[in-house]
Amino acid sequence: MSARDGPAPKHFLASVFVLAIAAAIVACTAAILFPILDIVRHSDTTISRDPHQCFNIPHGRERLACFETILHQPPPQPARGANAPEKLWQ
Repeated sequence: MSARDGPAPKHFLASVFVLAIAAAIVACTAAILFPILDIVRHSDTTISRDPHQCFNIPHGRERLACFETILHQPPPQPARGANAPEKLWQ
């Protein structure tokens, strides 16, 4: 046994432990980040259901058209998959 053989297992175990922690951090970050990015990517950002967006439009046809657009949108779908009948919104 040489002097070189003594500390090597300790450094090896420490390196493996640090790599395992880093891999766990990367996996947890990916597990949290990918669903959030999927929700953001699939969200409809072109049409808002907020009537406050129409308040800044001066009175007139454009403002009424803004409110009409919001009024005739179908309701948001629930998270569990129960869809509202389409007949009610036609």
